[in-house]
Amino acid sequence: MKKEGKFGLVDVNGLIILKSDYDKIKPLGEYVLAHKDSKYTVFDSDGRQITDEVFKDIRLKRNVLQGKNLKNKWQKILEQDV
Repeated sequence: MKKEGKFGLVDVNGLIILKSDYDKIKPLGEYVLAHKDSKYTVFDSDGRQITDEVFKDIRLKRNVLQGKNLKNKWQKILEQDV
């Protein structure tokens, strides 16, 4: 969903999963990448945040979701198929 230029996520019944607070939202399998203020946050499909950290960049490498933390170091977020 889009509201006032920001994106959110609703389920098939119209229930809000993520509020319309994000500049972009991208689905990635059963996960959601949400981009706001030049940082990414990773959520599951129910809207639960996967990690407490935010990331400057996100990549999928050999079926491992990795995030570049605020110290410019790549780290594993999810070590399973995504």
